[in-house]
Amino acid sequence: MERLRAAVGGVVLYRPRAGLIALLAAVLLAPSVWMAWRYRAMPQFGVMVDDGTLWVTAKALGEGHGYKLLFHPEQPWQTKYPPLYPVYLSLVWRLDPGYPGNLPLATLFTWLWTPPLLALAFLVFRQFGLDSKVSFLLTAALAVNPLTIYFSISLLSEVPYTCLLLAALLLLAKASKECTSAGWAVAAGILAQAAFLTRTAGFALLGAGVLWFLLRGQARRAVLFALGMLPGAAAWFWWMHTHAYRGHDLSAIYHTDYIRFYLETVRPVDLPLLVWGNLGGILIRGADLVLPTPGESAPERIFSIAVSVLAWIGVWRMIRRAGLHPYHLYAGGHILLLIPWNFPANGRLLFPLAPLLLAGFYEECRHIFQLGRQGLQRAAGPERAAGACFLAFLLALLGIGAWLWSRPLSEHFPQLSEGFAERRAGVQQAYRWIRENTPPEATFMVWQDSLLYLKTDRFAASPGLSPTPFYLSDQRKALEYYVEEAPRLAAAQRRRYLVVTTTEFLIGDSEELASARGILAANPLVREVYSSDDAAIYEVLPLAHGPRARPSRSRGGSDQ
Repeated sequence: MERLRAAVGGVVLYRPRAGLIALLAAVLLAPSVWMAWRYRAMPQFGVMVDDGTLWVTAKALGEGHGYKLLFHPEQPWQTKYPPLYPVYLSLVWRLDPGYPGNLPLATLFTWLWTPPLLALAFLVFRQFGLDSKVSFLLTAALAVNPLTIYFSISLLSEVPYTCLLLAALLLLAKASKECTSAGWAVAAGILAQAAFLTRTAGFALLGAGVLWFLLRGQARRAVLFALGMLPGAAAWFWWMHTHAYRGHDLSAIYHTDYIRFYLETVRPVDLPLLVWGNLGGILIRGADLVLPTPGESAPERIFSIAVSVLAWIGVWRMIRRAGLHPYHLYAGGHILLLIPWNFPANGRLLFPLAPLLLAGFYEECRHIFQLGRQGLQRAAGPERAAGACFLAFLLALLGIGAWLWSRPLSEHFPQLSEGFAERRAGVQQAYRWIRENTPPEATFMVWQDSLLYLKTDRFAASPGLSPTPFYLSDQRKALEYYVEEAPRLAAAQRRRYLVVTTTEFLIGDSEELASARGILAANPLVREVYSSDDAAIYEVLPLAHGPRARPSRSRGGSDQ
C-alpha cells in the first residue's frame, strides 16, 4: 500500500512539473514561432548569398542532378559546403518542387532545429555549473536574441550546426567521466562527424575532442573519438579531391574551394589587415550574441566592445571556477580559424559560440555585482563609493543593452523591413525584364547569383572578388572597388550581362545604386540596357573586341 501511495504521489508531482516544463518551452519558442509564421515566405531569402547556394544545391539533389551548383555557368560539383544540410533541405524539394511556393515549407524545416538548440543550450549551461533558474534565463536570452530568431527562419546552416556541435560537446564531457562506457567517446565522435558534415568549421572539433581526452590521460578514448569522427571527414575530403574544380574561373573557385580561393586572393601583405579586422569583428560582433545592437555607430561599437570583453573575461573566470569544458577548447580552435580568415568575422561566423559567451557574460556580471555589494557593505566611504560605481555601471550596461535589444527585428536585419520589401519588388521587375529580353543561354554576373537563377532560369555567378578591400572602414571605397572590378571580371569570365541591385550588401538604397551607375557609365566594357531605382543591367563587351552598336535601352521595362 505504501508503494502504491508513493507511485501515485510521484505521478501527481510529475504532471504539474511536466506541465510547467511545457509552458516554459512554449514561452521560449513563442518569439521564433511568431517570426517564422510572419516571414514564412522568406522575404530575406538570397540576401546573404550562402542561403541561396545551399537552397539551389538542395534543389539539385532533390531533382536528381547530383551534388552540383546548378546556377553557375560551368555547373561545377559542390565541394565547398559539406552535404548533410543540403541533403536535409532536399526533402523540401522532393515534397514540393515549386519555387517560391516551397519556401514556407522550407521555413518549417529550418525552424524545427530551434527547439533542440534551446534544449541543448540549457544542458550546456547546467554542465557549466549554473543552477536551473540561471540556465533557464540564459536559454531565454538565447531564444529571443535577434540572431537566433533570424537564423531559425533562414536557410543558413548556423542553427543546425550549433545543435550538432552542442550535442557533441555534451557527449565529450560525459565520455571523459571514468564511470561511463568508452562507447560514449565513439558516440561523441559520430556527432562531431555530423557537425563537420554540416559545416566545415566542425573540423575544429577533432582537435578539441582529442585534446580534451589527452589532458585527462585518456588516450584510448581520444583514439575512439577520432575513429568515430574521421570516416565522414575522410569521405568528404575524398569527394572534394576527386570532384575538385580544375578551371580558372574565379567565381567557380569561390563557390567550390575555400583554400584555393584564399590562395588566389590573399597576399602575404594582406594578412595584418585580415588579422586586425577579424580581431575587431570578434570583439564587436561577438557582443551581438549577448546584447545585440542594431547599428554600426561609434557609440554602439564601443558598447559592443565593452560587452564582448566582459563576456570573454567571464569565460576565463568560469574556467577558474568550474574547470575546463570541451566547449572552451572548441572555442579556441574556432577563434584561431577565424583570425586569419578572408571574410570579416560577424555574428554568423561567431554564432556557434553564443551559449559560451552568454554564460561568460553572466559570470562576469555576477562578479561585478558581488564587488558592488561588498563595497556597499563596507564602512569606509571610498569603498562604498566604489561599490556604488560598480553597481551603477552594471545597471547602465544592462539598461542600455535591454533598450538596444528591444528594437524591432527589422532594425537588426534591414532585409526584413518594409523598405527592403519595396526594393526587392523593384528588383523583381528587373528579373522580369531578363526573362523577357535575354536568350535562355545568356550568362550573368551578379552578387546574388543563385537568386537570379531561381527567378529567371538563367545561369549566374558572383564576381569572385578578393574580400580584402571589404575590411576597409570606408564602405564607399569598398563599393567603388566592387563596381570598378566587376566589369573586368565579367568580361574575362565571358559573362553576357552584369547586374547591380539595391538588395546587395554593398548597395543599400537608390543613392548608392546611382553612385554605382555613375562609375559604370564611364567604363568602356559595359553598356547599360536597363535601369530603375532598384536595379541596373549592363551588357558586357568582350575584352578582345571594340565598341559595338548600342542596344536599345529600357527603364523599368520601357524606354522611358
